[in-house]
Amino acid sequence: MMLAERANGITIYVPQNYSTIEMAFDWAQDGDEIVVATGVYWENVSFEGRNVVLRSTNPTSTATIAATTIYGDRTGPVVTFAGTEASSCVLSGFTIRNGEADAGGGILGNRTLARIEYNIITNNSALEGGGGLHSCDGVIQNNTITNNLAPEGGGLNDCNGVIQDNVISVNSATDGGGFYACEGLIQNNTITNNFASQGGGLNDCDGVIQDNVITVNSANARGGGLYGCDGVIQNNVICVNSANDGGGLCLCQALIQNNTIMDNLAAQGGGLFGCSITIRNNTITGNDANWGGGLYACQGTIVNCILWGNSAPQGPQIFIQTCSVPTYSCIQGHVVGGTGNIRANPCFGGPDNCHLLCDSPCIDAGTNADCPTTDKDGNARPIDGDGDKQAVCDMGAYEYVPPPPTAVPMRFWALYR
Repeated sequence: MMLAERANGITIYVPQNYSTIEMAFDWAQDGDEIVVATGVYWENVSFEGRNVVLRSTNPTSTATIAATTIYGDRTGPVVTFAGTEASSCVLSGFTIRNGEADAGGGILGNRTLARIEYNIITNNSALEGGGGLHSCDGVIQNNTITNNLAPEGGGLNDCNGVIQDNVISVNSATDGGGFYACEGLIQNNTITNNFASQGGGLNDCDGVIQDNVITVNSANARGGGLYGCDGVIQNNVICVNSANDGGGLCLCQALIQNNTIMDNLAAQGGGLFGCSITIRNNTITGNDANWGGGLYACQGTIVNCILWGNSAPQGPQIFIQTCSVPTYSCIQGHVVGGTGNIRANPCFGGPDNCHLLCDSPCIDAGTNADCPTTDKDGNARPIDGDGDKQAVCDMGAYEYVPPPPTAVPMRFWALYR
């Protein structure tokens, strides 16, 4: 049944009121809500600048999301924003698939501030950038962005807002399998099984990249996990990525801190290749290469790091001929100077085998001059970890937090004469 009269802030139901989503938009105004029943909708949807909430019947239900599909049929972006939408505009609870466009095969944002959440964005492609999403500058959260394809940014391209709590997987590109040129805040995402020539996970993302799991991405040239990301890279797990140069990170001129960089693989620079500016308080372990298992060709400040258990025929922990000399770091087998360096076993433990046990020589062995204010777990730095009443920064991504003192029960004895 079509709506005969119009009020502000109404709810429009598809297909009860209008048979297609696009017909509902023809009627919708700012402040309205369009609720779409489960089904497959073979159409391309345009918001046209309207600040409308477009959602499925239950946007947080995985079953509902999977059963409510907007199918683009390779005739342009599945969803297009005009770019003037505010943050009150929402797209939530759909499977968005089979779009194909010059840019933004799944969603073309045109710099929209709309909130995009709880969607599956899959099997889309672009001829230029953003197989999944292009130029979306609002909050992008709780989506699964998978199996998209583009030359630049198989998953996301040129999205400069807040990108958080998403799964970005199995996307492909020449540059940036998961992300390309996204310069906002990228946090708490799982970025996995993406592929590119350069930057399997992320390429040219110069904002803040934090608290992500970046794993099992690959590049046939450089930067299995990250390539050319020049902002702040902190508190991430960067593991099991592979490339020719820089299995974990390559050519990132950034503040790189509080990361666990482990089990990555490359010909040169299993952990990091050609990264500079400041590399501090990282735990770099279990990486493998022919040259520089942990670090290769890394310049700038390298401080408060742990390089342990990496392997390479030339420079297992660090190929020192190409790198700045680290300071206040724990480096297995290290013999080439550097103030404050140690070579004792760091005594790893904890759930990821990268935390420091109570007898670790890395506790209070760093320098406060280059100490972040928190560690990878969010604990304050520095704290007194060895009980000498001096708060000194620990080496590695994690600050050792001593257990609270055990209360000793007091006994009171009656006095008798």
